[in-house]
Amino acid sequence: MKKILFRVDFNQVIGRGHLSRCLTLAKEFKEQNCEVEFICGTHSDKVQDIPFSTHWIETQPSFQISRENYTSWLGQDLKEERAAIINFLESHTYDLMVIDHYGYDEELESSINIPKLIFDDMQGALHKCDFLLNQNIFSKSDYSHANYSDTKLLLGPTYSLIRDEFIQERNTKDIKEINNIFLYMGTCTKDLEIKIDDLVSRLSENYQVTYVSSKNFVANIAQEMSFADIGIGSGGVTTWERNCVGLPTLVFTTTDNQVLHSKNADKEGVIKLCGDTRNHSSESMFEIIDKELSNLNQFKDIKSKGLALVDGKGKSRIVKIILESLK
Repeated sequence: MKKILFRVDFNQVIGRGHLSRCLTLAKEFKEQNCEVEFICGTHSDKVQDIPFSTHWIETQPSFQISRENYTSWLGQDLKEERAAIINFLESHTYDLMVIDHYGYDEELESSINIPKLIFDDMQGALHKCDFLLNQNIFSKSDYSHANYSDTKLLLGPTYSLIRDEFIQERNTKDIKEINNIFLYMGTCTKDLEIKIDDLVSRLSENYQVTYVSSKNFVANIAQEMSFADIGIGSGGVTTWERNCVGLPTLVFTTTDNQVLHSKNADKEGVIKLCGDTRNHSSESMFEIIDKELSNLNQFKDIKSKGLALVDGKGKSRIVKIILESLK
């Protein structure tokens, strides 16, 4: 039985998408008879339920965490993180460490002497690992650096991590008209929430809007996505869930790390990129959306391409490749 350790943090600033995709992969490892554990910083949101044995790294309560300063996501400096993780691994044995953390860099990864799978969304920083996963659309030449000569590269939406509930809700029916809109922007700042609240009010005059946010809980997001005709959302990891379900979406990026991925997805025709929320008021966002909603055929095309691109089998592909390599 292989033993897998996940290193991830999550809170209101970092968001919970990293934890969500780690849990998706962790459950697949468990289904393949692996033992799974997590290790997280104490600045993570402990209210969030992790259905696996979880260890906690004591981080600094007063440490300033910034959404745009990824190193700060560790809740302490790199030197302290390195000491903590090396000390932990000296007394625990694992066959693989999965790292989904923008705070980790090549030097820190090199100090971990067990096989590693790194989540890489950024394509800028170099990594040192045995397996590298990037679910986004881009050129494979981005990983031609010598660092990756011995790395198994798992690149593109073929390896997208889709939860079972989204796979079960795949909707291949043609769009006849637009009446129902699903809107979810992921983790939002207070200013963005105010902006989106106003946008929803404007849209609700002519459409039935299902609005998911920290204030508007929806029991079954996948089911709501499947029911909607089109979506409005950010450019995060939910992109692939929407494609898998068959929800053609107008995308407004909300952070820098979403921009390149969203531009490439737009070129591929699996989303319609409409801009960045930081550059728009709710009024200008509404004007863009209102114009796009008049073009029904583009949504039919986006839906078809998205369903073809994301089949929901990415997690099983990843686990199979890794376990075969670890034999």
